[in-house]
Amino acid sequence: AYLKGEKSFDYLMKKVRTGTKIGVNKNWVKSKEGKTYGMMTPNPASRISDADLKDLITYILSLK
Repeated sequence: AYLKGEKSFDYLMKKVRTGTKIGVNKNWVKSKEGKTYGMMTPNPASRISDADLKDLITYILSLK
């Protein structure tokens, strides 16, 4: 449902770079006060290089 035909690797690369927006994921956690959290901020190449991000996602996808 989330991938919409995209490969997992490509989807995760895009999500890490662009972050997430309120209303996109209905499974976010809400605190007792009703505050939504669990959103991911955008992570530009200045925060994590393309090479490091590729290595990280490759590693995560290799876990069983």
